[in-house]
Amino acid sequence: MKNSVLIIGASSFLGANLLPKIDPNTHDVTTISVHLGEQIPYEDIINKKYSCVVYLKPEADQKLIDINAREYVALLAIGSGSVVDFNAGRIVINPYVGEKLKLVKMSSVIIHPGFYIPDKNHKDTGRGLHRETLFNLFNATNVPSEEYLKKAYYMTPVAKLIELIVRFIEKPTLFPIGEYAFGSKMAITRKELFEGTRPQGKHIYANNMALITKFLDMEVTDEDISHFTENAKSWVQTNNKNKI
Repeated sequence: MKNSVLIIGASSFLGANLLPKIDPNTHDVTTISVHLGEQIPYEDIINKKYSCVVYLKPEADQKLIDINAREYVALLAIGSGSVVDFNAGRIVINPYVGEKLKLVKMSSVIIHPGFYIPDKNHKDTGRGLHRETLFNLFNATNVPSEEYLKKAYYMTPVAKLIELIVRFIEKPTLFPIGEYAFGSKMAITRKELFEGTRPQGKHIYANNMALITKFLDMEVTDEDISHFTENAKSWVQTNNKNKI
């Protein structure tokens, strides 16, 4: 018997690249593209029609927050590394962080990724987290300013994030309930990404950035940094580097 899975925000960049990785022989997938006016099937969620829900919208949904307050739903949402920074006292609250904090209330599992690093095999949907930054960095006609290049991020390879979500879909009951950061242990600046150099000097370490990997045995190591620039450039070149 197939498991029924609900993907909310399936037309997003992450959703478009996640769907081909879900095995149709073992899972029946229902997709909701909320920006097209499709309605979330709240009653089906309450009645446990789905073995799990994957929520890929950037904003929280109040009805799902209310449902989660009453009963358990295996729901994974994608948060933000800025929540990790906020919880550590490195940044102050803002509307974006506030919305991501609401996602925590809505979810049984929430993953906080860093800067998305796609590779040439990932479909470009014309929008998505960090997309504009990638095109700004690797557009051949653009030379970023030194000030622009100072910003640093933790890095999350999109392929590894998708693998994590697929594992949740396959066995949601085995995932530990809670919120987890998922990315490189070391922050890397835009300059280092742009130049393809390994990080130099002192960097902030987020000790909880890989907590979920203790369960998944899928840690993003600092050795992966050498692949980030190559993959990012390849993705931009594949998807027309002059297009923002």
